[in-house]
Amino acid sequence: MPTAAQLTITPIPAQPLEGDNVTLAVQGLATEGIISFNWFRGGSTEFDQQILTYRVLSGGMSLGPAHTGRETVSPDGSLHIAAINLKDIGPYTIREIMTDINYPAQNIYLAVFERLAPPAIMPSTSAPLELQDSVTLSCQSPSLDATFQWYIDKEPVAGGERLELSPDQRNLTIHQVSRADTGPYQCEAKNPAITSLSEPLLLNVIYGPDVPTVTTSDISFILGFNLTLSCSTSSNPPAQYSWKIDGDPGPDGQQLFLSAIHLGTAGIYTCEASNPVSGTRSAINTLIVIPEYMPQPSILADNVTPVEGMDSVTLMCVSAKQSATIRWFKDSSLLPNTGPGDLSPDNSVLTFWNITRNDTGLYQCEASNSATSSLSTHLPVNVNYGPDTPVINSMDSTFEVGSNLTLSCFANSNPPAEYTWMVDGSPWAAGQILSILDVSLNSSGLYSCHAANEDTGYQSTTQLEVSIKGRGLFLSSLSHYLTH
Repeated sequence: MPTAAQLTITPIPAQPLEGDNVTLAVQGLATEGIISFNWFRGGSTEFDQQILTYRVLSGGMSLGPAHTGRETVSPDGSLHIAAINLKDIGPYTIREIMTDINYPAQNIYLAVFERLAPPAIMPSTSAPLELQDSVTLSCQSPSLDATFQWYIDKEPVAGGERLELSPDQRNLTIHQVSRADTGPYQCEAKNPAITSLSEPLLLNVIYGPDVPTVTTSDISFILGFNLTLSCSTSSNPPAQYSWKIDGDPGPDGQQLFLSAIHLGTAGIYTCEASNPVSGTRSAINTLIVIPEYMPQPSILADNVTPVEGMDSVTLMCVSAKQSATIRWFKDSSLLPNTGPGDLSPDNSVLTFWNITRNDTGLYQCEASNSATSSLSTHLPVNVNYGPDTPVINSMDSTFEVGSNLTLSCFANSNPPAEYTWMVDGSPWAAGQILSILDVSLNSSGLYSCHAANEDTGYQSTTQLEVSIKGRGLFLSSLSHYLTH
C-alpha cells in the first residue's frame, strides 16, 4: 500500500499571482485501501480547518467549515482554488483515510504574490539648481512586500556617495545634482513572480548660463561692410541676452547687427546672458578693431607679349599701402616663393628672366594686412613662341597614279604659324593642307612645308620626298630646318 512519504503536492502555477486559479496537484494518492481524503487549510487536521472531504468509492464530496466556495477537488486528490488572494497564503494539508485505520497526511505551503501595479516616481523638487540642490526620488507603490531597483538611462543603479539609496531602496537621493543627472530615471517593483516598471522621469535641472561665446559673420572687419555678432551659451531654461557697447546699454537679443561699419564702430562689445529661473548671469567682452580699408592694388608690366627664349618680363604690384604684404597668383593659384619667377625681397616685383611658354597665364597680386586684403584685376601675359619643327602627315595610306594626294603640316606656335608649300624648290601653295588631284608619276618630288611666326620672327621648314609609283606611294622625310 502506498505510504505518506510517496505523496507529493505541486502548486500550478508555481508562483501564482492574485486572481489566478491554482491547482495543488497531488501525485502518489493511494489506489487501494483508501476510503476518502480530506483537505485542510493549515498545517493540522483539526475539523474547523477542514475544507472538504472526498469519498473515493461513491465520488461524493462534503464541505467543511474552512470551505470558501472557491475550492473544488479532483478524484486524483488535486485541490483547485479559484481566484486566489493574499488571504489564501499558508499551509494546506491532505489526509488519506485508509481501511487499516492509517491516516497518512502531507502538506504544502502555498505562496501567493501581489499583482504589482506600475510604480510612480515622485521627485522632492521639480526644478533643482545645479550644484546647489539635492533631489530625492521616491518610488511610489502600494505593495508592502515588493523589492525595488532603480535605473538611470536603463542602467541599474548600485548606489554610492553621490547616488544614495535608502535601506529599502524605495528612495534614490542625488546629491549636488548636475546637468548630467537629467536621466531618464525608472524604478522597478518586483517580487519572485512579477516585475513592474515605472514610466521614465526626466529631471529638469536648472543650470547656466555658462560663459558665453561670441562669433561673427566674417573673420575680418572691413569698412563699409555689415557685421553680425552672435552670442550663445549653455543654459536651462534658455538664456536671455543683452548687449553693452563700451559699457553703455545696447539692444537685447542673441544677435547684434552692425550695418556699414566705420572707424567709430571699434570698441568693446559685451554680451551678457542671464537665466530667468536661477537668476545667475554671465558675460564676455569682444574687442572689435576696424582696420583701414585696403585699396585694390594694380600690376605694371614692362612686356605682356614676350618672345620665348629672347625676352624677360617684370611684373610690379603697386599698392597704396607700403606696409601691405604682397602675394602673387597665376590662374587663381598661389605662386610659391620658389616658383619659376624671381621675387624681390618685399615680394612686390616678380621677374621672369628667361620666359617660356609655360609662363603664359592670368596674373594677380594681393595686398593684405592682419585683418583685410584686396586682389588686383587679372593681367594676361601671353608668351609668343615657335614655330617648332613642323610635322607633315599624309591623310591617306596609299596613293596610286590617278588618285588624290593630301598632305597636312602642323607646328606648335603662338600665335598660330602661317604655312607655305614648295615642290622641288618652287612655290606651290599656301595653307596648312596641300591637296593634289589626279596624281601622275610626274607628281614625285621634294615637298617642303614652311611655317613662319611674324611675331617671333622665327621660321621652320620640313621636307618630304614623295615618290609616285604605279601601285602605291613611297613617303620619306628627308630633312627639316629652323631659320630666323
